[in-house]
Amino acid sequence: MLYKHGEGIEMQGQQILGCVIILGNLPVLSLLAVGVTNHPASVQGSGNGLFRMDAALFLVYALAGVIVWKQRACNANTLAAVVGTQIGLGLGAVQIANHLIEAFVPIRPFILIISPVLLMIALLGTAGGAAWERTRSLVLAVIGGVSCAIVATLITLGFAISFNLFFALRVDWQLREAFAASGMIDPGGFRMEHIEHRSPSAR
Repeated sequence: MLYKHGEGIEMQGQQILGCVIILGNLPVLSLLAVGVTNHPASVQGSGNGLFRMDAALFLVYALAGVIVWKQRACNANTLAAVVGTQIGLGLGAVQIANHLIEAFVPIRPFILIISPVLLMIALLGTAGGAAWERTRSLVLAVIGGVSCAIVATLITLGFAISFNLFFALRVDWQLREAFAASGMIDPGGFRMEHIEHRSPSAR
């Protein structure tokens, strides 16, 4: 009975993971679509290629969520993915905090610049290490790290795009020098292209 109960909990966690990845894509893609519709200049030139790569990446994320959600039985793969997702939630919170610091503390000491990067690397390593500890498989450790990165990316981009849309004037002011040097006419289009440049496909 205890085994069946534990298996049921793992199945529930697996389904939640799949739903998080699938549903997490919808608001991010919707926000990107709204931004591009309002500022078509963001998908001209290099921005077009970046937008296509971002869209393709999110579709891959959604496909990964469907695969996990449709798994009929718990296995080592889904266990590693669930572990990575749990840590990915924390990594997403760290990235949100870093985005807010960048937005409201433009001049900050080096420790505030490097700390989020080091913490991100540490959490990705923790996700892989936790998956390794439970499965003793290098491949599954990588799956844990990738799951962590997917969830954190969706959380970060969802927040960043929302922030840039709702606080457009503040973001445009922060990007004023880069916008002036870009040669673009539409500041909103430059803002959206800036988001695409900071997305995972452009890193």
